Amino acid sequence: MFQIAKPIFFICETPLHAGAGGGIGTELPIQREEHTLFPKIEASGIKGAFREVFERKKTDKGLDPDLIAVFGHPKNGDENAGALGLTDARLLLFPVRSRQGVFAWVTCPRVLTRFIRDLKVSVANEGGESVKNLMDLVAAVPKDKPSVPSNSVIASDRVFLEEYSIRVEVDKATSALATNLAKLLDISELPGQFVIIPDDYFSDFVQHCTEIQTRIRIGENGVVDDGALFTEEHLPAESVLYALAMAHPEFTDSEKLKQENRDRRSAKKILKIFTDDLPEIVQIGGSATLGKGIVRITKIFLNDEN
Repeated sequence: MFQIAKPIFFICETPLHAGAGGGIGTELPIQREEHTLFPKIEASGIKGAFREVFERKKTDKGLDPDLIAVFGHPKNGDENAGALGLTDARLLLFPVRSRQGVFAWVTCPRVLTRFIRDLKVSVANEGGESVKNLMDLVAAVPKDKPSVPSNSVIASDRVFLEEYSIRVEVDKATSALATNLAKLLDISELPGQFVIIPDDYFSDFVQHCTEIQTRIRIGENGVVDDGALFTEEHLPAESVLYALAMAHPEFTDSEKLKQENRDRRSAKKILKIFTDDLPEIVQIGGSATLGKGIVRITKIFLNDEN
């Protein structure tokens, strides 16, 4: 069982394609939760991207002792499992075209309620006081009415998102949450473009307002190859997701530790190794050569030792 769980945030700097294989309507859809159809990034893809980044920093082909302790043995997984765990990245804020302010970051009560539950897991496992403060701010926002932090995205008491007109209210608790998230995510413009909307509107946006790109492959004769026209879905740039990074004491066998004459790395040590070497920018998902999947990592809670 893990001993530490802390939130980690992902801000999409470019559109991101975490693929789910074939789909109906789009040949290459993104990963989605089965029960909500909200976009997600599966933990295995995130962990693989992180491991690739860490291995590039090493000179011994991934056999660095710290790397093995954190991510596991690259060839003999049964010999040494990784002590770092990650949950799937869940969607927190989704960018939607707006009449005021170009676009707005939207979320909904269902997303925020689940966010609270995940933060509770962190608080119960050495998440720290800052995580508790964030959880309290999220819990304070109204769940029974659409709200905004200020009048900046409002016209006649409404926000206009895509083809929808939604009546909203300016709310102090929503303002406090938006201000806190702006600092955590380093998105200064967030408080002026933040909207909490009803669940059904949010569900509609995340299902129908992703980016669909048409791709082709050119053959030797300079025209499109037969069957090489396809569509690919992307989570749009500016999307914000979060996951929990969870640490367990090192899994290395006791006999091996005795042979190496050292102590087992603690959960705190595992998390520190991960945090210290985790870069601010990571590429996740497909179409890397087209500049897709550039993600900015916010690890402020990982650095919090309280």
